[in-house]
Amino acid sequence: MPEGREVKHLLRVWDSVRSFHFEILGQCEPGKLLYLKSSYDFEVPENFDAPVEQASPMRVIKHLLDSRFDAVELNEPLSVASWARLIFYRIALGVRRHILRRPVRVAYYAIENKNIVDALSAKFRLPSQLSRAICGILRYPLSSADDSAVFGTNASLDNYETFFGHRLARRRELIWQLPAPCHCTTLSRAANAVIFVGAFDERKGVLRLLDAWGEVLAKAPSSTLSVLGQGAYEQEVRGAASAHSSVEVAISPTRSEIHRRLSEASVIVLLSQPHPYWKEQVGLPILEGLAHGCKVVASEETGISTWLTEHGHSVIPAEAEKEQIAAAIVGELLNAASADDVIFDLPEVHGRVAADWWLYS
Repeated sequence: MPEGREVKHLLRVWDSVRSFHFEILGQCEPGKLLYLKSSYDFEVPENFDAPVEQASPMRVIKHLLDSRFDAVELNEPLSVASWARLIFYRIALGVRRHILRRPVRVAYYAIENKNIVDALSAKFRLPSQLSRAICGILRYPLSSADDSAVFGTNASLDNYETFFGHRLARRRELIWQLPAPCHCTTLSRAANAVIFVGAFDERKGVLRLLDAWGEVLAKAPSSTLSVLGQGAYEQEVRGAASAHSSVEVAISPTRSEIHRRLSEASVIVLLSQPHPYWKEQVGLPILEGLAHGCKVVASEETGISTWLTEHGHSVIPAEAEKEQIAAAIVGELLNAASADDVIFDLPEVHGRVAADWWLYS
């Protein structure tokens, strides 16, 4: 489809969805959404009325061949877990375009910043030469220079340029995945309140935060910590939290509860950890904390680490000792920046929404 032609019927095909997606889709280009599975934090707002369907890959292919849809948004090409489906989806779109002569615009939004060759080698215990050869073959069916693409971080853009080279979408743009201010209100924001939101697992660093909490209390005794989420480490989280009366744990909180707690907190912490075949792309809790005016303590793993540093937040090494973690948290608690100061640095429109507007303008 020629660039600039108006999109009339959009089909989004995503492997997984979570509550966040439904909160922003109402501001995006209207279209139908097909998804394969839902995330652990799946919750659809009551006022959401766009067409959404959980669909099998075969049903997705049927939709891709449907000439009513003149634009299709797929999962990002470097989503390794989606590769098998993406290749079949791309084949179907090729049949539609070249055999059925039904033009279609293909787009994607990308935030993957992990070196895929290294990730394949680690996950499947492959020699690096073999992983490199596999990636060299798959770059052709996974992407086309005729695609449109938006990248949510500079790390993801660099990663894609390295992987795809001339096969990368010619029509592409970098739009930082940053949140717009949330319009939640609270009667009082506690200056000493710290919050963690996310999965209770090794990757998100929740136990490292709890291990450092005693050091935080030694320097800022009135501090409180709210730990919101769920996951494999629930028992360990509860055990570590029980050592401090200042720590409260909430399992599987609702979206309204998360919004309320974020609007009351002063600092949000996400200590994402390195993993052989996974890397923190952005960290949704960081974005939601920023949207509510929270100061951030994050590890260098997040894809927006440079933006956080440039805007006065604390970014520390993923392997930081508990004393360094505590110092960063206490530093943000004492930071004179207000919630209004944090929000002032944010765009008026969520970066994911702005990306959507650019893709289909």
